[in-house]
Amino acid sequence: MNSKFYKNKRKTLTKVHQPKHTTIFRKQNFYILFLIIITLILFSNALNNGFTNWDDTDYVTENTFIKDLSINGIQNIFTAIVSFHYHPLTLLSLAVDYHFWGMNPKGFILGNIIFHILNTVLVFLIFIRFTKKTEMALIIALLFAIHPMRVESVVWISERKDVLYAFFYLLALFTYLKYITTNYLKKYYWLTLLFALLSLLAKAMAVSLPIVLLLFDYYYNRKNYKTLIIEKIPFFLISLLIGIIAIFAQSAAPQNAYPIIDKIFLITYATTFYFVKFFIPIHQSPLVEFPVKIGELLPFKFYISFLIIPLFGFLIYKLKSIRKEIIFSLLFFISTMLIILIKFPIGPAYLAERYTYIPYIGMAFIIAVLYIKLSKKYSKNIVTGVVVIWFIFLGIKTHFQNTIWRSSETLWSNIIENNPHSEIAYNNRGLAEDKLGNVAGAINDFNNVININPQNAMAYYNRGISKKELGDYEGAITDYTRTINIDPKYEGVYYYRGNAKGLTGDFKGAIADYNKAIENDPKSEKAITGRGTAKIQLGDLTGAIEDFNYALKVNPNYTNAYNCRGIAHSIMKNFDLALRDINSAIAIDKDYADAYLTKGNIYIDMNNTSEACIQFETARQKGDDDAINMINLYCNQK
Repeated sequence: MNSKFYKNKRKTLTKVHQPKHTTIFRKQNFYILFLIIITLILFSNALNNGFTNWDDTDYVTENTFIKDLSINGIQNIFTAIVSFHYHPLTLLSLAVDYHFWGMNPKGFILGNIIFHILNTVLVFLIFIRFTKKTEMALIIALLFAIHPMRVESVVWISERKDVLYAFFYLLALFTYLKYITTNYLKKYYWLTLLFALLSLLAKAMAVSLPIVLLLFDYYYNRKNYKTLIIEKIPFFLISLLIGIIAIFAQSAAPQNAYPIIDKIFLITYATTFYFVKFFIPIHQSPLVEFPVKIGELLPFKFYISFLIIPLFGFLIYKLKSIRKEIIFSLLFFISTMLIILIKFPIGPAYLAERYTYIPYIGMAFIIAVLYIKLSKKYSKNIVTGVVVIWFIFLGIKTHFQNTIWRSSETLWSNIIENNPHSEIAYNNRGLAEDKLGNVAGAINDFNNVININPQNAMAYYNRGISKKELGDYEGAITDYTRTINIDPKYEGVYYYRGNAKGLTGDFKGAIADYNKAIENDPKSEKAITGRGTAKIQLGDLTGAIEDFNYALKVNPNYTNAYNCRGIAHSIMKNFDLALRDINSAIAIDKDYADAYLTKGNIYIDMNNTSEACIQFETARQKGDDDAINMINLYCNQK
């Protein structure tokens, strides 16, 4: 045998013995790496985003629950209701982020992106097992990863609940597939049940999981109905339990109540809206509010949307060769959104991108099925080209959509651009501008709200606060009074009007308002302390100290009450008691600048200028501008 023949034969033998599964495994790993990289690229610009004033205050920036990871803190997290929702596992994950990142929004957004990447990989692995076709799994996972309707769930920090519940939801689907495709090994069943529970503890939308498991049974032709029912009972029971808790948590919030006949068309329109947005995600808005009825009727498009039902029926009837896949896809899409379609969410949002996070997997599945079918019937290059162009459009749209969530201002400005009559958007943008110091811009936005709806109590209230910041105390009082005329029980309004009256020198009027605030909320330490400060101005020092004592009984850590009681003691020449109160305030909050300023004034009254100047300088370093005047008055003398 010559050497050339031997070499060629050896090469041939090597090729023949190359294990097929190794090649497939390498191909799948390459696709997973591709999915990870493309998702990171598309969402990378979201890392420049910050917190917004839409729920991020409730879930992160003003949420005390996430700041305590002790055993007691974790117990509190699992009993907490935040923003009318029960999401203990979500709060726990945010607490972990806070532990490592503090109040750096980049860390929270990065956490969301990581969960989205993990979810994308899980979708890929699920549909490799489900379809036995790597190409189909890639299409489904890629659509899940890059679709613009994903953005809200991924880059909005408060929507950690979406990506987290989906993570455990998808793990449950993966282990359930293992269960029904590996001789029903019990360990996979119990893992599925565990992941179902964890998903529910992250977000109540996971109540749809038992229905989806039954859909998988349908697709795999499992026909032992008694076994199927017995298997699903534990899943339905935990879904029912968490569902009851969720309903209880939301019961305190204003409900979106509509007549039954309206609900039917609201449901069909919502279904149509989400169906269309999957294929053509244009004119996206983070907030789509409930429709305004014209007389007794909804807008005409809501009645037309009823045609979505016969359309789905036609697709099932006409596409006989993929009927099973169509049924699976549509039922997956509808059932995972069922809770939102039947019980509209609390708050102003009628339609929202985040509600599609799991449901669009069903839509992606049918796209993959159609791709395979059309590629066989027509030129695969042409079909692939069309799909690639659509995917590129989706990716570019996603990358752009991330920037809408850059800040509260960009968020609400985008909503206003899409809906120039949104009271909520103008109001929330006004709040954001006020916080940034653009008080004139804030007042202009509140004016826009009032122009749209002259009976919006919130707008008058917020405009009153902004006017007070500008020193327009009379204007603020007028706006607070308008708020009270519209809604006499509006939370906080009597306190703020009392505060504004005090600044005009009307201390008796201030006390009357503080009394009303305390009547509405006997545990309002702010109103109790405010009444005490007004009493100081009227010379009732004993009554003032009684109020400060009351405020500290309500909240032993209320630093302003300590500071004000220290002022009262100082006026009464009880300097030891005064200093003790100020030191108590500083012990609670070492950065409380006003306490150092008060302490300096006490030392001035004690004729201890050198110590006073030390306190004034500390107050200045902590950010109190009034301390500069005191330093110039007492400490810069030669």
